[in-house]
Amino acid sequence: YAEVLGKGMMDLATGALIVGFSKAIVVVLTDGSILHVILHGAASVLGVLPPIFSAIGMYIFQNLLNLVVVSGSGQAALTMPLMAPLADLVDVTRQTAVMALSVGNGLSNVLTPVSGFLMAGLALAKVPWEKWAKWMLPLIGIQFVIGLVFIIIAHVTQYGPF
Repeated sequence: YAEVLGKGMMDLATGALIVGFSKAIVVVLTDGSILHVILHGAASVLGVLPPIFSAIGMYIFQNLLNLVVVSGSGQAALTMPLMAPLADLVDVTRQTAVMALSVGNGLSNVLTPVSGFLMAGLALAKVPWEKWAKWMLPLIGIQFVIGLVFIIIAHVTQYGPF
């Protein structure tokens, strides 16, 4: 029994280390105010685009940011204080900005290497992340385009306010 337990713990240790490293990356980005610089840069770019491209830019930005901030509530806390007033300034409804956050967060959670749960699950299943990503990328691409269509529809129909 001890041998089986030791082998099982060895499998879990890899996942635990990856979870720890993932959290460390997020802590460095947050505590070093690096995320704030990224957010400010994104706001500077989105603020000069036509409204439809601003909505699309918000969606793309949220997808990319979710690769390093996997927590949906953490991402909302970081970005919405900036995206809500930005949405007002660039003629995008706040609901469209929230939709960009929600759809973007949902897509990349099954791909990001800083997701502790994903990496622990892959480690337990003995599936290398590279193999997983290669397998998931076509599906993520299709879902990204579908989400993009919904963001465009939301902007064109002036989705919200509620």
